[in-house]
Amino acid sequence: MSEINLTKANRIIQNLLNELKVQCNVCQTVIDRGHYGNHACNGNSNNQIQNLQKATIQQEIQVTIS
Repeated sequence: MSEINLTKANRIIQNLLNELKVQCNVCQTVIDRGHYGNHACNGNSNNQIQNLQKATIQQEIQVTIS
C-alpha cells in the first residue's frame, strides 16, 4: 500500500486516538497521546529536562519583573 492510497483520518477518529494513554520512554509519565507534544520531558534526557525547566522558570521571572 502506498501513501497515495491513504486518506487522512477524520476528526472523530483523531480525537479518539488522542485520548489514548501513552507512556514516556524517558521519564515513564503516562499522559494522553494528544498532549504528548506538550510533555515537559518530550523524550529528552534528564539534563535536558532540567535545562528546559530552568529556562521556563527564568522566562517566568522575566515576565514577572517586566
